[in-house]
Amino acid sequence: MPRTKAFGKLISFYYGQNNDHAEQLVNESNEKVCTSKFKIESASEMLDDIPFDDQSSVNIVIDLDIISKFLKSMARCKYCNKCDSLIITEDARSRRGLCVSLTLQCIFCGQAFSSMSSNPTNGVYDINVRSAYGLRCIGVMDAVVTFNDGAQSRIRVLDEIGLKPGLYMRKALRIIDNKRVCEAEIAMYKASKEARIRNKREKQNKNLEKSNKLDYSAGLF
Repeated sequence: MPRTKAFGKLISFYYGQNNDHAEQLVNESNEKVCTSKFKIESASEMLDDIPFDDQSSVNIVIDLDIISKFLKSMARCKYCNKCDSLIITEDARSRRGLCVSLTLQCIFCGQAFSSMSSNPTNGVYDINVRSAYGLRCIGVMDAVVTFNDGAQSRIRVLDEIGLKPGLYMRKALRIIDNKRVCEAEIAMYKASKEARIRNKREKQNKNLEKSNKLDYSAGLF
């Protein structure tokens, strides 16, 4: 007698189906938005989470004259111990993209110290990599939002980089959008007109061929 094996009913359980905290796991504000908007909001939240006294490595743009003023008002030369003596200059011949050689020098004793403005990683300076990545992100964002929402969406791109567009620029972007809409409508009208003319000619040719066949067929003399 062959063996018989009974299989019981498999019980499956999906986490969150009957969980009391299921509603908390679902983001109520998760609406259908475009990917570019989601990335912008995520980047803004990340920037808001950075503490005020964060000492991580960052790159900023600042005028060298401002740094020199700070040094003159607060720092002291360790060799001659004189105040209002330190200046910082740039060696333009040592530029590597956005990375430059900065020289800190005392105007009294002549002692100087120089260093590059960014650290290298695998032979490439970090500031150049970060700037290239940032410009690429801005370029992709500009292309995506312009394609989806029109030229006026570039105002969002400018807001992200801290620039406030003026009244005339807003008008110019609005004109660009209106012009693009008009050109699209004209192109659609021309394409529709050409299609109607082509269909009409094809119909006329078919009717002409049909009438010719009837005129010269057998039994119609």
